[in-house]
Amino acid sequence: MSTEVLQRRSDSDSDSDISTISPEVLQLQKRVKSLRVPEIPRDFSKGKTRKGLKKALQGIESCSVKEELESYEYQLADALNCRRELIDEIFKTEKYLRNISSGQYEKIYKKLKDLETIQEVLNYADKEVIPSLQQVIKALSIAENDDHRQIRKVQKTKHTDKKHGRRINTRHDQHYKRSREIERAKKQATRIAFA
Repeated sequence: MSTEVLQRRSDSDSDSDISTISPEVLQLQKRVKSLRVPEIPRDFSKGKTRKGLKKALQGIESCSVKEELESYEYQLADALNCRRELIDEIFKTEKYLRNISSGQYEKIYKKLKDLETIQEVLNYADKEVIPSLQQVIKALSIAENDDHRQIRKVQKTKHTDKKHGRRINTRHDQHYKRSREIERAKKQATRIAFA
């Protein structure tokens, strides 16, 4: 029975805490909490292969790495803006508390509660939201760069194959090149014949 009373008191304390917090602080708190803390799929941290990337992207809404990267960068920018606003709010509250007279206990209590809430939200943003967003952005940018590296690697091997006279698997203009080679051979043969 005593635990129920304590629980009711703690519930009523949290309700009174919410009522004493200023609306600006509540709005900032909701904004920071609304930013999702992304969970990084294991495939990102394990390997940077295309197969692992496709597996990891199955859990994400869109299948475009570039779009997903842009959305996370936007979220990170929003989180950093929230962080700046929270720090500005801390400075405003501290300035207000310096200038307030000692007889206004209710205002002091309210501002101290605001300050406490702001610091909790700031810690949440600094320790959870921002680092996890940075980690996901890093993983996605590595995955995006892997695509470009793979394309460049294929192009480079095609070039070296041509250079060393090896057969290339996919040559779309093969017929055109064959006809050019035939024409060159004919031209050279006529030069030799009439030389």
